[in-house]
Amino acid sequence: MRITGIIAEYNPLHLGHAYHIRQARQATDADGIVVVMSGDFVQRGEPAITDKFERAAMALAAGADVVLELPVRYACASAEKFAAGAAEILHRLGCVQSLACGCESADAGRIMAAAEVLRDEPGSFRDVLRGALRAGKSYPAAREEAFLAAVSDGYAGEYRREDFSDFLHQPNNILATEYQHALLRRRAGIKLIPIPRMQSEYHSTLIQDGAFASASAVRRALAGIDQWERSSRPASDAQQTAAQLQQMKPELPVWRQLPEASIAHLPYRIYPDDLTPMLRQAVLLTPPGQLSSFADLSPEIAARISGCREEFLSFTEMTDRVRAKSIPAARVRRALIHLLLGMPRQGGPESRRGSDQSAAMQPAGGSCANGIPAVRLLGLRRDSSVMKTLQSSSSIPIITKAADAPAGSLEEDLLAAEIYRTLVSAQTGHLLPADRLRHPVIL
Repeated sequence: MRITGIIAEYNPLHLGHAYHIRQARQATDADGIVVVMSGDFVQRGEPAITDKFERAAMALAAGADVVLELPVRYACASAEKFAAGAAEILHRLGCVQSLACGCESADAGRIMAAAEVLRDEPGSFRDVLRGALRAGKSYPAAREEAFLAAVSDGYAGEYRREDFSDFLHQPNNILATEYQHALLRRRAGIKLIPIPRMQSEYHSTLIQDGAFASASAVRRALAGIDQWERSSRPASDAQQTAAQLQQMKPELPVWRQLPEASIAHLPYRIYPDDLTPMLRQAVLLTPPGQLSSFADLSPEIAARISGCREEFLSFTEMTDRVRAKSIPAARVRRALIHLLLGMPRQGGPESRRGSDQSAAMQPAGGSCANGIPAVRLLGLRRDSSVMKTLQSSSSIPIITKAADAPAGSLEEDLLAAEIYRTLVSAQTGHLLPADRLRHPVIL
């Protein structure tokens, strides 16, 4: 059986994602599609717009056969660590032959050349990286400078520095390179297949009929609608939202960017500033001296949080106050999420710096230094035999019931789900089922 992997967030799943699933199946002649998907918190350091089971249902309706959860420690992390966790899962499933990823470049050779530089870290790369970090540059900026120095020294084969001038500023190219890098480090026999994006730029906030909008644009449009809705109706009426969305769909361009199944599985929407009350409590209850014990919270970030701990109005405002030239906003958001989740730093003294580079160098595991101990099944198609193949080939336990997970293996993810559940109840007045009691979606 030919099985192709996809790494995704589907936040939410829009027409561009559905197109990607179809193209992935066609380009690889796949018999099955396995998606490794972020859970309730995503890579940019935010809560997902709707919970992981709703988004898994969207993926199954769009053509995926199986949806597995990327543990929160990897889902809400730097691009390097996000890719490492997802690649570990796909590799350990033991039957995935291809990884199809949407990216701006269809040049698989260029992606491979870039990944080999990152894997090998030649001398010029290391020297320039250290110098740039000492000069106060952020880790992503320092790493880019180091990468270009290595390319200039001929370490990217036939590719030259000018071949990467735009490449490195396109988010999906960066992720594709990190996926290939992670596969190389694992010596995984999985072939990366780039699928050219047929939509707006990753961070574009424009929605135009006739073109696939980015997920960022879809979320921004939905947030505008929800801001009006929340101010004009009581929270107890939130269960009517899905029906209202169906009625409003023809009137607003954003609805034309979503498959019918995605609209049906958006019964509520959660946004970063919904975290504000929890964040305020976490910041006030955590002694300043303990802030840097959490993942991604360097002493500098901890000090900046302490400096405004009593004065911020929202999650967004706290992010803006803490961010700096050497501290990107996404890293701040992830640090705040880790504080909310009580997620401790992993590793030894090196990781105390709390930087993206130290996080990326941690072992590819959840709370287990020897690897991700188990992976949660979020959904599957009843008419597909892919799950049977996975069960016979996988070296990583696939968990259908939380109670069957190895001791402690889902602890961080269950806590993240409970925090997300609290966010939903605050907006809707109703509790989702407890995550430990939920079963995979079967379509």
